Amino acid sequence: SLNNVIPHGWPNQIHNDAVLNYQVDYEKQLLSLGKIFSLDGDAIARVGTLSDKASVGITLMIGYFDSPFQTNIAKGRNFRLYAYDHFQMNVVGYDATLEGGLFNHSSPYTISAGELNRITFQNRFGFVLQYRRIYLEYFKSYISREFNTGNYHVWGGVQVAFGL
Repeated sequence: SLNNVIPHGWPNQIHNDAVLNYQVDYEKQLLSLGKIFSLDGDAIARVGTLSDKASVGITLMIGYFDSPFQTNIAKGRNFRLYAYDHFQMNVVGYDATLEGGLFNHSSPYTISAGELNRITFQNRFGFVLQYRRIYLEYFKSYISREFNTGNYHVWGGVQVAFGL
């Protein structure tokens, strides 16, 4: 036994429920200037017991990189350095992480449907440096208030990866 202390707020969490979701994503490159600039659009439609939402977004990439839409990437390219920004608008129909489960209605604390912000905004920007099999990324993310009395959230991080 690890003798871990149970967090004080644990009984107030949304209780378990059945999750079955389906999501369709679509991405299209809108404008490209070689390996130094890319403007892409995307759309997402999600339905199910966890969340129902539709999203549209746009991604801007500037630097030196291989296009994610390119099928014949040149071998031997060992260096990539770029900045990106992805902005997304969401239209929310249902969110079980806030409203509680679709089938299990026993969660002690939930947000009522009328308190949800049906339109939310997200943004993630970052910088990427890739050399051979080493990948470094710094990013910062933002999401607007998901319900009327909530706060917007900002977080970030550093990702490090090594290719095998």
